[in-house]
Amino acid sequence: MGRRHVASLGLTLLLVAQAPSAADLRTEVDRYRLAHEADIVGTLDQLVRLPSVEADPAGLAVAATTIGGWLTSRGFSVTQLSAGAGTAPVVFGALDTRGARHTVVFYAHYDGQPVTRAQ
Repeated sequence: MGRRHVASLGLTLLLVAQAPSAADLRTEVDRYRLAHEADIVGTLDQLVRLPSVEADPAGLAVAATTIGGWLTSRGFSVTQLSAGAGTAPVVFGALDTRGARHTVVFYAHYDGQPVTRAQ
């Protein structure tokens, strides 16, 4: 069974040439998670600490650059796209995988809204 492991922001995607059984796949994902749990939790901790409130464009730029760096360090080509002035940059990462027959898309909304506009 040929496999390529792709990690992105603490998430793991197994690109599988031959589909394993659901039990085999679950076992493999659990094994990976246990082996990398400290890194996964550490990245999540860094992510939630990023200054990413919609009302703070400078903070959003830092968050976008940080997320882009994480993707780049994992082999993704990264582009920041602008949706217009005053909006959070869209961080687009692509990982070309030789022999892949399907495209998988993950979407994550990294800019937040304050509980009240005063924040």
